[in-house]
Amino acid sequence: NVSLQVSSPYCTANAAVRPVFIKASPMLSLSEEIRVCRDAPPVVLQIISINNGITGQGTYSGSGVQQGVFFPANASVGNNRLNFAFIGNNGCNADTTFNIEVWPIPLVSAGPDQTSLLNLPVQLVGSVGQGSRFIWTPAQFLSNPNILNPFTKPPGDTWFVLSATNEAGCTARDSVFVRVLPDLNIPNAFSPNGDGINDVWEIRGLSSYPTSKILVFDRYGKQVFQVTGYVRPWDGTSQGKPLPTGVYYYIIDPSYGAPKMQGSVTIIK
Repeated sequence: NVSLQVSSPYCTANAAVRPVFIKASPMLSLSEEIRVCRDAPPVVLQIISINNGITGQGTYSGSGVQQGVFFPANASVGNNRLNFAFIGNNGCNADTTFNIEVWPIPLVSAGPDQTSLLNLPVQLVGSVGQGSRFIWTPAQFLSNPNILNPFTKPPGDTWFVLSATNEAGCTARDSVFVRVLPDLNIPNAFSPNGDGINDVWEIRGLSSYPTSKILVFDRYGKQVFQVTGYVRPWDGTSQGKPLPTGVYYYIIDPSYGAPKMQGSVTIIK
């Protein structure tokens, strides 16, 4: 305690005065500005520092913040105004606000999956948001990987990826599958005699044409076999009864833009 004496022309008095202690307030500062793409991984927030060494507990809050971690996907595109509140162990508190900028990811579409015949070109149908740079991969099967609608003639089933980067440097990708239908291998004879060798008329490659149609006729023009979709090879029967040895005539419509095929197949026993 401090003694304080007060005098006047008439009286003198003494009083005890308690000392006053002034505590330091926490001094907060932003160590860095954060700018992230919308699809970036979560960011652990450690960007507010206490300059004057006061210990305590700080808490971040705001859009996209959970337990001190910022999730860009949960925040808004643009500036997100966040808050940091600090409670000092000396009983003094402080708070501040700051921004985290979230950049949008580019819009990109590689278009619908496509089906093509072997050695027949097909055109990809890509699109990207305005102002984005883009490229297709793999490039070796494309007429030009730097245009949105290149032609391709791949040697087999292939995935193509369209990658786009916007002005903020954020990247997005989309893929398209080009299914290549194989050429058909149509045998001109088979022997349904039950010996396990060439017992069915197996047309290799036709299973890749799920909407194909097969018609088979005898030499008199009577239809003896019909199927839509190659669910099973023909076993040389008609309505469950074995057909005799002889030459039969077929029409195969593979669909998918492939031309119809005609010819003959011989049943040998």
